[in-house]
Amino acid sequence: MSHPAHPDRPAAPTTQHGFSLIELMVALVIGLILLAGVLQLFLGSKQTYRTQEALGRVQQESRFAFATLSRELRMIGYQGCAGRASLAPNVIADRDGDDIADLPFGNTTPLQGFDGGSGWLNPTPLPRIAGSDVISFRYADGNHARLSGNMASDNANIQLTHNPDQLQAGDLLMIADCLTADIFAASSVSQSGGNSEVTIAHATNRNLDNRLSKAYGPDASVMRVRHHSYFVATENATPGLYRIDGDGNAMRLVEGVEDMRVLYGENTDGGSSRLANTYRRAAAVSDWSRVVALRLALLLRTDSAVAGAPQPYSYRYFSAAAPTDRFLRRELVLSINLRNRMP
Repeated sequence: MSHPAHPDRPAAPTTQHGFSLIELMVALVIGLILLAGVLQLFLGSKQTYRTQEALGRVQQESRFAFATLSRELRMIGYQGCAGRASLAPNVIADRDGDDIADLPFGNTTPLQGFDGGSGWLNPTPLPRIAGSDVISFRYADGNHARLSGNMASDNANIQLTHNPDQLQAGDLLMIADCLTADIFAASSVSQSGGNSEVTIAHATNRNLDNRLSKAYGPDASVMRVRHHSYFVATENATPGLYRIDGDGNAMRLVEGVEDMRVLYGENTDGGSSRLANTYRRAAAVSDWSRVVALRLALLLRTDSAVAGAPQPYSYRYFSAAAPTDRFLRRELVLSINLRNRMP
């Protein structure tokens, strides 16, 4: 005689047979699909991050480049209160036995461009990138040290009240008032004992002549002359924008610059506004004294090959190209008015 199951008594356990092979394979496939999706999402996010980071560095480099270029290019032709284009300084400097090497763009203009670098003698061992432009310019810079003595003769040593810019022998200097300016090389710089007065000589061992254009008075000041050239070159397989000074010292300002184009804004109608009414390449400039503005374009690339495939490009100032590498490139353009050419 059978007895009914007690309601509080657990049911007899059933036998567990596990998963079938088909169920395991389906579970593995689903897991692999999910893993592949997560991996693809991770790789895509990482690629996006690398691309944005590389482009961010390009943007940062461009801001630094344009801040440096803007500051210097706006100073082109500065000669103190005699800084307008109408005043050409008298140049007697001959530091290296060749005044052309010191001032290759001549004495009457502080600016000259070289289309594709043609005509510019690269004084550095750096391999300049063929086809990129070169721009050379000059300006006076400093704290306007004032004269204190020896103002009766044009060939006398120059005496200054003090030396705030730490001028030294061999420096390219300018002495100027509001009417006249001379550029010379300091053959020696000396200071009197405990006195702050400084004496600067301009002898013929560093100059073509020891006579200035006139005997300057107490209203004149002495400043250091900056003579810079900007060009694009390659170092250790990495392109960059370089600056070289009048002493032949080159330094890289911005990494990743592959090319540079410069247009020169010329005031050809003689208008009183002195604004540029046409922009030309250097070879087409008819009168450098009429150049009142610059338009400078840089072609920058990322510091790493972050693109998934080679990226062709076509910009306003750089011809269409189809590179075989995977760098990303950007064109950046800067327009600058030359304040020392403005009324």
